[in-house]
Amino acid sequence: MKRVLTIIIILSLQSIVIFGCTNKSSKEMGNLNIYIDVKDSHSTELIKYMLDEFGSKNKNIKIEYVNKFLGSNSDTKKGKDNLIDSLSKGKVDMLITNRNNMIELTQKGLLADISLDYEKYDLNKNSYTVITNYSRYQDKYYGISLFPYVLEVLYNQKSLNELNVKVPKNISDLALVINKLHKGKIKIPYILSDDMDINSVIMSSVSNNKINTVTLEDNYGKDINKYNIIDFQHIFDQGNILYKAGIINSETLEKGGEESIDGLNRGSFPFLILPSYFNDRINSADVQMLDSNSDIGIKLNLIGVSTILTVPTNSKNVSEVKCLIKFISKDFQTDLVKKATISDNKESNKKLIGLNSVAEAELYNADINNMLLQYDLPLKLNSMLSMKISNILKGNYNGKEWMEIVNSYK
Repeated sequence: MKRVLTIIIILSLQSIVIFGCTNKSSKEMGNLNIYIDVKDSHSTELIKYMLDEFGSKNKNIKIEYVNKFLGSNSDTKKGKDNLIDSLSKGKVDMLITNRNNMIELTQKGLLADISLDYEKYDLNKNSYTVITNYSRYQDKYYGISLFPYVLEVLYNQKSLNELNVKVPKNISDLALVINKLHKGKIKIPYILSDDMDINSVIMSSVSNNKINTVTLEDNYGKDINKYNIIDFQHIFDQGNILYKAGIINSETLEKGGEESIDGLNRGSFPFLILPSYFNDRINSADVQMLDSNSDIGIKLNLIGVSTILTVPTNSKNVSEVKCLIKFISKDFQTDLVKKATISDNKESNKKLIGLNSVAEAELYNADINNMLLQYDLPLKLNSMLSMKISNILKGNYNGKEWMEIVNSYK
């Protein structure tokens, strides 16, 4: 009898391992209807990896995609209407999207407050302040940030030596280096996530903590005149200062590709701007990360999150949703680090090495001022700000850029 009981217990434990964390028995199939609305291709690859790993460990949960896997473009009216309709009708158990959509859908009452899950799974304790802030709105958590990255400025020491310049530590050093690049017609390539543009990055880099992201959040989507309490003109003034100092103009940067990583490794050019999720491609001992404490007049090593997992208020399959949240908050973070990718878990990240370890230190020391501003700005407003930055880098500055935006905003 004792032997029979032991066998039953063992089989029960095996069943838990095989069939995951839902309350359903092994013979019942649970459903998890997921809507993916993410532009960034790297993020979509990681989403697929995450859901495949989850599915392999929870075989009695059937994952269904409400829309095509890469997601319909919610930036368009048709795409946004389709998303809202699906959420309103309870067709979606989980929505994977960006911070802008998270804010807008929360304002419509379509996303649930999951702050209790943060307490249950110690998400605040185990994560980083800057990362959890991406999924926070009005002092509540409406999502879980996935796949954080540091937007790094890397340099090749050998290439700098050949130019006979030192690693810039202040704005004068930077001006000297850029002047040499301009004379040699050498541009600085950049690689960004698919949902970013370089002018929006520059906007965040020159804001120098003058733009409070909490104030942006509070005024998100409101009348344009509400934004007058925010010193947006400071961004344009700073951009003009850097332009006049010869540090940046429309010819300083150029869009690169993954081949640019090989170029930096070889020392074909001295600098490269790229997300930290490419760090495993860096194989040269000459390549290092520019120190964010350098006093060069711009903010370095900004923190990005392109992907946030949210729970609609009309989600029907609650136990399956909780199961995925549990998986993401624990097991999956270790899986990410094994893929040489920075995770959102401090403990898991202790195993990072090389540049990823340096990037993790940036993540640890970052706060809300290191967030990318575009995720707290409506698409139209961000686009108008970006265009003004583009004009300034061509020498077109008049000191009235912000008022021109206010007057033309409709």
